[in-house]
Amino acid sequence: MIAGNIRKYFIFSFIYNMYLWLPVWVLFLLEKGFSLTQITLLDTFYFITIFAIGVPTGIFSDKIGRKKALSLGSFLTALALFLFAESDGVASVMCSFFVWACGLTLSGVSGTAFLFDTLKMIGREGEFKKINGQSLFFANVSMAISSLLGGFMAGISLKLPILVAAGLCLISFLITLSFTEPLSFPTKESYMGHLKESVNFTRSVPSLMILVVLGMCVSLFTYMALLFAQPYLIRLGKSLAFIGIMYFFFNLATALSAPLAHVVERKVGERKIVLIIPASFLLCFLFLSVGRLVIPAFIALNVASGFSQPLLNDYLNRRIPTEKRGTVISFQTALLAAVQLFFEPALGYTSDRFTLKTSFFILSCACVILFLFTLSNRSSLKHPSGEHK
Repeated sequence: MIAGNIRKYFIFSFIYNMYLWLPVWVLFLLEKGFSLTQITLLDTFYFITIFAIGVPTGIFSDKIGRKKALSLGSFLTALALFLFAESDGVASVMCSFFVWACGLTLSGVSGTAFLFDTLKMIGREGEFKKINGQSLFFANVSMAISSLLGGFMAGISLKLPILVAAGLCLISFLITLSFTEPLSFPTKESYMGHLKESVNFTRSVPSLMILVVLGMCVSLFTYMALLFAQPYLIRLGKSLAFIGIMYFFFNLATALSAPLAHVVERKVGERKIVLIIPASFLLCFLFLSVGRLVIPAFIALNVASGFSQPLLNDYLNRRIPTEKRGTVISFQTALLAAVQLFFEPALGYTSDRFTLKTSFFILSCACVILFLFTLSNRSSLKHPSGEHK
């Protein structure tokens, strides 16, 4: 019965990730009179919320179970999209962003943990890279299709793709109710006791912090690229329909690369993969910073993102015991939010004050720093001797 979680999770992932709003949400706010600086400041509030609730949601997932966390997360995401579609000012946008952050954080912290724990229960955790890659394939095919449809829907109304996406999230919520909760090891520690134990565990495993930082940076780079792709393409004179088509190919590139990641990793090895990842993002951002091969650079960046996610998820989950999995993964979410609090408004201001190319050059510099950090610390990335129980 629990093996059915895998198929159901693929369906959930496909429907939940129908991000019809993705190619238009920045344009939706621009149409309402917001500048890029204001939009990135509003998004900063979103990341303040993630920073505040990231670790508590991880502990929540560890204590009450992955299924309940996924159910609540998908419901809150639907509610947030409805609120965002009807927003008409700063206060209402902030309200929607707060609920949105809660929903996506709950789902994000619990999703891969739910899949990994399900596979562990049926003795197939060794297949996590492959199955997680398949899950990401369905998620990104969904985003590819929804980006294409979202761009065309925006031709009717910029609000329409947001409202339809909200309805789809409600359907994904109903799917989570059919999940079977994987056997977990709920801690009897207090909130602070569990947090302290999780922090101490993370500090005791040097490779964990490296993987947390690397995973955070991949999420940061991917998010910033997608955030600035919309105004970048608009300033190149591209239409809304063209942007929707491009987002289709961006997500399709991610979808096709994710299931192949484990095949490449077997030939290259973990310690080389962690260097290839920042180097790949660096090359993409360099092309974008000089305005050359813009479309191929965006596609290549999404290939790098799809390739990275299942591998980094596997490296991280294999090093974390079940009872601490949600909490430790939430550290990455909180770290991303903390960095985003500074990084996003700074790049938003840079894009308004100078050019988007300048922002992509700054991202290139960040990739160099990440590459050097990983190179100097990769000796600690030894293959874990055994699966944590």
